[in-house]
Amino acid sequence: RLETNHELFVFNGHGNSGLVALPSGNYISSDDLEEDADIDVFSSNLIALWFSCYSAIGSSSYSSMAEASVNEGSKAAFGYEVSVNDTGAYYFGGYLIEALANGATLNQANAYATAALFTIMPYIEGLSSSPQYNEIFGSGSTRLITDTTFNLDSRIAQLSNSNYSVSS
Repeated sequence: RLETNHELFVFNGHGNSGLVALPSGNYISSDDLEEDADIDVFSSNLIALWFSCYSAIGSSSYSSMAEASVNEGSKAAFGYEVSVNDTGAYYFGGYLIEALANGATLNQANAYATAALFTIMPYIEGLSSSPQYNEIFGSGSTRLITDTTFNLDSRIAQLSNSNYSVSS
């Protein structure tokens, strides 16, 4: 029986519409999450983060991985609508998790990570803006923690330049 931390689930790997690749090279589908009784990852999960290509996109056969997470009990889930490069996903994911760990809602963390990505993009070779193309399922106001000293608006203002605005 597969069980995880019930607050945060993170998948980082290859994906496609409604599918993700496991380290073994085997794929699992969103149907596997929704139908397999041995996979009880999301029944009391707060936030599921799918750092894989097309993890917010379903197909004619499958719902998206992010959507399946919410269908199975996650309060909120994040996934990409496009193919993302490793560098972009690495930086975006780091900023997203930093904000979540400091009390931001998933919507706020997404805004912060987007602002951070655009701020550092000119300085990191190979960095793509594709991680900004994502979708949040469930309640974007979900937080991992409620006690925070992290001033997200201030951090976004520090990161954002005058030509780029972010809404949380």
